Amino acid sequence: MDASTVENEIWDLIEQDPDLDEDVALMVAAALRSDDELTAQFGEDAPQVTRPAPVAAAQTTPVTAYIRSVTARGFRGIGPESTLELNPFPGITVVSGRNGSGKSSFAEAVEFALTGTSYRWKERSKHWQDSWRNIHQDDDAAVTVRFALVRDDGKHATDLIVAASWNDGDGLYDAKLWAQVHGEPATDVAGLGWAQPLDIYRPILSYEEVGGVFEEGQAAFYDRINRLLALDQINDAEARLAAALKELKKPAAEAEQARKAMRAHLENADDPRAAQVLAFTKRRPFKVADAEAAAVGTGSSAAQTVSRLRRIAAVELPTIAEVGALTAQLREALAAEADSAGGLFDALSQRSTLLQAAIDWQHDHDGETCPVCGQGTLDAQWREQAQQQIAESRQLLGEHQESQRAKHAAQEGIRALIAKVPELPAPDGEQLPALPGYVTARATLSALPADVAAWPDHVDTAFLQIHEAANVLTNQARSRADELDDAWAAVAGQILGWVELHRKAEHANEKLTRASAAQTWLRHASTTLRERRLAPIVERTREIWARLRQESDVDLGTVALTGAGNRRRVDVTGSIGDHDLGAMSVMSQGELHALALALFIPRATADASPFRFLILDDPIQAMDPAKIEGFLGELEELAKDRQVIVFSHDDRLPTAIRNASVPAELLSVKRSAGSVVTVTTNETPAARYVDDAIALIKDDGVSDQVKKKALPGLYRLAVESAAKQVYFSKQARLGVDPETSESTWSEHVRTKPRVALAVYGDATGNIGGWLAHRPHRGPSIRFCAGTVHDGTDDLTMESIKRLQLTVRDILAEAAP
Repeated sequence: MDASTVENEIWDLIEQDPDLDEDVALMVAAALRSDDELTAQFGEDAPQVTRPAPVAAAQTTPVTAYIRSVTARGFRGIGPESTLELNPFPGITVVSGRNGSGKSSFAEAVEFALTGTSYRWKERSKHWQDSWRNIHQDDDAAVTVRFALVRDDGKHATDLIVAASWNDGDGLYDAKLWAQVHGEPATDVAGLGWAQPLDIYRPILSYEEVGGVFEEGQAAFYDRINRLLALDQINDAEARLAAALKELKKPAAEAEQARKAMRAHLENADDPRAAQVLAFTKRRPFKVADAEAAAVGTGSSAAQTVSRLRRIAAVELPTIAEVGALTAQLREALAAEADSAGGLFDALSQRSTLLQAAIDWQHDHDGETCPVCGQGTLDAQWREQAQQQIAESRQLLGEHQESQRAKHAAQEGIRALIAKVPELPAPDGEQLPALPGYVTARATLSALPADVAAWPDHVDTAFLQIHEAANVLTNQARSRADELDDAWAAVAGQILGWVELHRKAEHANEKLTRASAAQTWLRHASTTLRERRLAPIVERTREIWARLRQESDVDLGTVALTGAGNRRRVDVTGSIGDHDLGAMSVMSQGELHALALALFIPRATADASPFRFLILDDPIQAMDPAKIEGFLGELEELAKDRQVIVFSHDDRLPTAIRNASVPAELLSVKRSAGSVVTVTTNETPAARYVDDAIALIKDDGVSDQVKKKALPGLYRLAVESAAKQVYFSKQARLGVDPETSESTWSEHVRTKPRVALAVYGDATGNIGGWLAHRPHRGPSIRFCAGTVHDGTDDLTMESIKRLQLTVRDILAEAAP
């Protein structure tokens, strides 16, 4: 894995994809940054997202820590205070003890101090958790883990304490947890920056945890491995896009919900517009504009019906006062006409004509006798009288003609009023009970009597009737129009509400399309990076499995993280001979346990982990002897740069270590009455080399020639092993980090300088005085230094005795 950030790796993939839309690429890049930057990409003026500058490879040494000691009191199987001392440098330490001896309590003490819990307690009952306190130490309880902490500068190591303590009566999770680097204020594990590494690189693997890997479910198994890949930035980006998609999908979901509710309402509506809108919204693409027009427009038949009803409700008839004025006028005209009799009119008319003719004759025959009667004289006096009579007749005639005109005017006014009474046809599909009465009243009004004298009474009566009918009719029309409007208003409101939501959904859909494309692309990119980063881990797993499988015929194939969400899983493939298969489906319990170790040792020992120790609690419980041998080979590999601490309930692993002469410290834990736990050294690596030398001398099956060549090498291994143990212990107490100690140790390959390192801490120190102080020291060192290549003739037990004493003296130098 290179030093570039996840973001730069994603940009590499973006630039390598010519088919990736630019807007989608910018959305992916923004999602990697923050919620705000992703939100900005949905705006009208989305800002440009640029590639970050490459990150230079880190030059500093990672923070590292080795365990110096574990002390517990009143915790689990440990009563009075007991301490497990450990060598804080790479190597193997096996802590053995029968079940109930208290050995696992030390492992749990480390786990609780670091994490505040324990995997093996997670699924246990409350009663089991409540019994965590040792019954022989019923007041306070505490666990303290001392570490050799190597700083980032790689130059100084210092003491670190991580601890938990309980007062009398406290529950398990009432513990006071704290951590303190020597010379600095107290903090906690999070303050050390270890919270996330403990989750990712968990350095403590118990039998329950390893055995439970395949019982927690595929999603939990997936998450365990995925955390190691350090793709949190992509996980966060995917979460942001998922959240954005969820929000962008809401308008469509709300619109669809509104559409269904609207259609359910429309199906129960008897308004003709309902059927229209149902048709417009039945299937995609919806006719949104048509539905909106139906809700608010006037072109539909239903809207026309309401309009007609409103016109009926708004009809205005001539007032009774207007009608009364015209009928009174007619009555007056008729009365005036009646006063001027028809005969008088004719007489006056004829007389006036005759007199006018006589006057005209008299004008030419003034003074002559009347030509008609032959008696009177048509003189000036007669003429004056005749003209007066004519004026009076004409006045009477004018008055009669005026009454005639008034009658005709009243008649025309009545006809005009009747014309103002509208014909009101029934709206389509509507029944107005008062309409027939109105139609009848109107017809009656229109049917004027032939006798004009009957008109006033007829008109007065008919107008009263039509006013009564119209009043009922307009009320009915208004009520029906209101009813139709009220019923449709709610439906129209629903329709318009859906229209608004649908348009919002359409507006969000373009953003949704881009966000969906970004999510899909990022998932593919995530798979690419996941496979890239998982590959070396899988390769390491295959190497470990190759050691652990031993006699198993299952060959491990690939390990892949697949799926997403609740369907995420780990696919482990394998084969038996030429047959490919799902590896886990054919594995025994022991093989599954070995596979779990193979999967999680790479996680716990990743280079980026600050923990240079690995604690394995009862890892060989389900292993057969063949797998124990393979496991020991893996421990040797791990111990090259890790402090490996193995807790075991039986002696099979220590036996395998002795048989293979593997350098390891073997400790034994015993518990006596009162939960008094003691830790003793079974054999140091140096002691085992001495034992190997004794066995070689005593082995009659090995020729003396072979013994002469092999024995000096065992002597040297014994002496240098003791010297290394002492040197590293002293350096740790001085605060020198183990890596510096290892470097110094490796620079000096001869026995005397290494003994000088153990005795004086300086390879150039003169050990002459130290050698002369005891008679057995000089011969033993010379035996190692001078005869290792040439062999030796000293195959006696006296030589062995000198070696044992020399090794004892060197180990004694470790005392403070």
